[in-house]
Amino acid sequence: MKHTSTRGMPVLPAQSPDPGRARAGRSGERGFTMVEVINVLAIVSVLSALSTPSYTHYISKSRQAEGVVALSALYDQQVVYRHLHDRYATSFEEMGYDSEGEFRVLADGSLQGRYYNIVLANPTGSDSFHFVATANLDHDDYLDIMEIFNDL
Repeated sequence: MKHTSTRGMPVLPAQSPDPGRARAGRSGERGFTMVEVINVLAIVSVLSALSTPSYTHYISKSRQAEGVVALSALYDQQVVYRHLHDRYATSFEEMGYDSEGEFRVLADGSLQGRYYNIVLANPTGSDSFHFVATANLDHDDYLDIMEIFNDL
């Protein structure tokens, strides 16, 4: 059925004064306005700025686990070595490490892990040992140092 005016002319739907405004309100339109995109970017930027220091600290703490585990294992190996040989090992080669593997012996005699470089010292000869693990986990001006030694 066709709607007609009293004069016989078809009736057209009411027009909005601003055609662009009427189009934006229609359902089914896709896309985002520039203001919405900028708001989302601002929120993401603030969240990432707030979370970066926490993430860096978390990564640094997780990398410390390598040093703790390595020093604990080296301590245990020295105790076993002393039980078997009646003295402590004076080098990593004596303890069974070589230039291959997860921890490898470097040319200077230190033991290199993924993050830590470990040095073995024997302050009073084969009657003692002292392990020092150094790394720069948080990339600042200071070394992160851990050490373990036998009770003299």
